[in-house]
Amino acid sequence: MSKKDSELHYDTNRQKENLLGTIFLSVLSVLFIVIGVCMLFVQKIQIVYLLYAIAAIIIVLGIGMMIRYYVRQAYRNVHDYSFSCGALLVILGGCGLVRADELVKSVPTLVGMLVLILSIIMMQRALQILSVAKLCLTADRLKAMPLSKMLQAGWIAIMILSILTLIEAILLLCGVSAITGRIDQFEYWALMISGILMLGSQLISEIGVRRFTKKEAKLLARIAAEAEQKTDEEEALQEQKQKDQSEEMEA
Repeated sequence: MSKKDSELHYDTNRQKENLLGTIFLSVLSVLFIVIGVCMLFVQKIQIVYLLYAIAAIIIVLGIGMMIRYYVRQAYRNVHDYSFSCGALLVILGGCGLVRADELVKSVPTLVGMLVLILSIIMMQRALQILSVAKLCLTADRLKAMPLSKMLQAGWIAIMILSILTLIEAILLLCGVSAITGRIDQFEYWALMISGILMLGSQLISEIGVRRFTKKEAKLLARIAAEAEQKTDEEEALQEQKQKDQSEEMEA
């Protein structure tokens, strides 16, 4: 396989992985919103059904990690344990389904753990956008791109959303009743709001990264075309010199 074919294969795998991750997180966020809305506004829904939903989400998380392990070919890395973590989540989710009736009193803690996971994912998204913004500012080939300002604003917005979600998780996990006790069914509001914030952060991240990659591809294509043109001119000039030297020697 040539270097060009290898790079193309890598880019294709990366695009598939990004698409799979986007779909997975979007579905997860929608599930959070749907569960929160149902528990808040639909009458006669028992808490045990929420526990079944949380256990199902944990199982979905685990299956997603296991699928991602193969899609990104993580088995090439000896120290990548995403498959093991995914299998662990599937087992924990299964145990949650079996013991749901006994976990009713721990709903705020369980919801807090799920919200905490979302907040950490959003923080990673913010750092991703920040890294891309720094690339725009520091790389010579990208200095002409005005996209860096938008990315700077994007990572700040996502970081603010992640901090808000983290605060929700801390309030639930630490049981700060002085705040949570004043809001009826606070855990369900937190679940729904965290899903909405996650969707918002994903939208900001996807728009920023996609615009960056498109502009980067155009810029790199222009640089490659200019380099090829320069090489052709140099070769033509060299051929002309050789031709002139041959004519002088014949004369």
